Amino acid sequence: MRGGIAMWVPSLRLVRLHLASRRAGLALVAIGAVALVIVLPIPRSGGMLGALVPLVVAMGAAAVVGAATASPIGEVERVTGRPLPALRGAAVLLMFGTAIALLAAAAAGRAPAGGSLPLLRACTGLTGITLLTAVAAGPQRSWTLPLAYTILCGHAIERSWRSLWFWPIRAGHDAPAATVAIALLLAGLLAIAVRGTRVSVRS
Repeated sequence: MRGGIAMWVPSLRLVRLHLASRRAGLALVAIGAVALVIVLPIPRSGGMLGALVPLVVAMGAAAVVGAATASPIGEVERVTGRPLPALRGAAVLLMFGTAIALLAAAAAGRAPAGGSLPLLRACTGLTGITLLTAVAAGPQRSWTLPLAYTILCGHAIERSWRSLWFWPIRAGHDAPAATVAIALLLAGLLAIAVRGTRVSVRS
């Protein structure tokens, strides 16, 4: 029984190698650079810019998490080891957790308009969208759908739309918006763990 469980649970060495194959170190540096935008002296006390800055920052962090799901060996990885779903999930959780921690730390020093909750909620949901896009279209295109949705949310801000379809721009303590964000993240995590990302075929 224990031997069977061990076959599915990755060792620390496997986790380390998996993270190294995803260039996790570079991804963490990129997430840190994105988080630094929060502390830049950009006038954003309110209005359109005040709402857009945290949304764009959250989208940038989510895009890095999606890019870090790329496998350097493609299909070969899919048939080399049962712990692969756990490895994928652990790697993404590490990237996402780091993104949330860095964004929260940056917002603590200079909170964006509306506080830090909308920023963290947007990062949560947009990461889920990014992961789902990585599964469907590949890591290289994982940023496309989150970017399109961010642009749409910017239009919603301009038009003062507050529908749940635009959950990232709702009030910080909005429970339905938080539920949507968490559901998207969980769906993305499940998809990336079970299916992995789409592998590009090059001739």
